[in-house]
Amino acid sequence: SPAQSLRPILTPPPTPPAPEPTRYNYAPVFSPGVLDPLSADTFTLKAGEERTGVDLRMQFQPTSRIEGTIVDPRGVPIDVQLSLTRRSAVKALNNTQSGPGHIDDKFRFNSLSPGLYTVTAKTRPGGSGAVMWAVADVSLVGGEPTAVTLTLLPAATVAGRVVFEGIDLAQPPDLSRVTVRLVDVGPAAGNSTSATLDAAGLLTAAGMVPGRYMVRAAVPGAVPASGPAWTVRSVTTGGRDVTDLGFDITDGGLNDLIVTFTSQVSELSGALTTQSGAPETDYFVIAIPANRDYWMPGSRRIVSTRPDAKGRYVFRGLPGGEYRIAVTTDLVARDLQEMNVIAQLAAQSIPATIAFGERRVVNIR
Repeated sequence: SPAQSLRPILTPPPTPPAPEPTRYNYAPVFSPGVLDPLSADTFTLKAGEERTGVDLRMQFQPTSRIEGTIVDPRGVPIDVQLSLTRRSAVKALNNTQSGPGHIDDKFRFNSLSPGLYTVTAKTRPGGSGAVMWAVADVSLVGGEPTAVTLTLLPAATVAGRVVFEGIDLAQPPDLSRVTVRLVDVGPAAGNSTSATLDAAGLLTAAGMVPGRYMVRAAVPGAVPASGPAWTVRSVTTGGRDVTDLGFDITDGGLNDLIVTFTSQVSELSGALTTQSGAPETDYFVIAIPANRDYWMPGSRRIVSTRPDAKGRYVFRGLPGGEYRIAVTTDLVARDLQEMNVIAQLAAQSIPATIAFGERRVVNIR
């Protein structure tokens, strides 16, 4: 009837989605049963000592998740690569996991232990327009999810030039063979961006996510046993010497990065002998920079060599500076990447200073 047709049609309200159940997983645990590595016990072992009773009880803890939204102010379809980096005070616990490529504005990282994290998004090179990026720091506590919003911004550009100096080599090397990389030494340590060089030596590195970086540059090829060779003498920006050191790249990028190569090759050598003067050969000789700011994995200032049959060791191509020279019978390649091992070696070492182009002899008895 007409009266009935005027009655409002009532629909029940939508049923809210059921909350996701809390997920659990085994958390990293440290003796004596704590989750915080800074609260863990430390142990010192003497040679031949055995320590027992260092028991570990695993803990089943609620895990959390990061749920996020990506915003691109340009309004273009979103196509980014995501990564999640854990930021622990104990660097050995830090790791970076890559998320799948995303072509929508939602993402999620599941089954995360409590702690500090950094989420990074970067558009894929070759896409539409300039490379965009976004970073968010997240603190996870307990099993509660955390929501973040990543608003994409234009990536930075680094520009500068490569310079060659020296009188021992007639011409600079072929610039197409020269490599200049900007290596991330921040939370996502290990990622790098290669700069392009033109025929005039001008360098450009586009698509840089602001952060802390260092420059690693080289002319391919080993330093010869004698004669000149091209090695990096200095890296400067804004009038500061950042050779083999980390420096910050901000949203505005850099336009004054100068990488200078020199043909002068330093040589630090000497004889390794017993107290009676007999040559020693069954050892490793390690050069360690005296300045701990240079202590980082992959540093060209931390190197090792073996003496020859006459006990003579040689380091060619070391950057100028102050060093500590250590000797040990036990060394594997990865030890040079572990700064706690480097500290132990430096504690029992002798000093040595060398300048670019200098030949210095340091005998070790």
